[in-house]
Amino acid sequence: IMYWQVYLHKTVIAAEEMLKRAIKRANEEAHKNGVFATPALGYFFDHNLNGIEKINSEPLLSYTLDAYTKLDDSDIIVSLKEWSDHSDKVLSEISKRIINRNLFHVDVSNKPFDEKKISNLKEKVVSKYKISGDDADYFVFSDRIKNKAYSIGKDNQITVLFKNGKTADIAEASDLSNIIALSETVEKYYLCYPKDIV
Repeated sequence: IMYWQVYLHKTVIAAEEMLKRAIKRANEEAHKNGVFATPALGYFFDHNLNGIEKINSEPLLSYTLDAYTKLDDSDIIVSLKEWSDHSDKVLSEISKRIINRNLFHVDVSNKPFDEKKISNLKEKVVSKYKISGDDADYFVFSDRIKNKAYSIGKDNQITVLFKNGKTADIAEASDLSNIIALSETVEKYYLCYPKDIV
């Protein structure tokens, strides 16, 4: 439960997914018209690194690792601030929302969301922001998340050390009656969209 509340919290989902979309759009703009990026981030826009096989050759591997180790949250924040004034509506709007902490709303469900609902939300986004239907995918999106709190078995086992020096798997040593339930994969679905369209 704590994992869902902390790492898969609605705010975390919205922020992470919006950031992914901002970077994806910035990368597209970088190849079309050019876009601001710090040197460490710009390296990844300049080099189409889709797949590990492309970076496994020297000296590309060395440059890529160097750029990656230089990349930090300040590169992202500075770039987002610049992108918030970009001429591309999608990049600008998503970047502004991240900077101003005006994150998308997130609905969570145990089953996939109705395609009609998603389509209706996309139509509202197209109308409000005067963007194309394809660009609406940056503002309205649905996916699933999974979590398995504990894996029973030797490879992922958590052991408890007793005062007598013996150890036991937490499932055996604990009086938690729901440890087996924690070992089951929980899958949920989410739907993200701007709050101001509903």
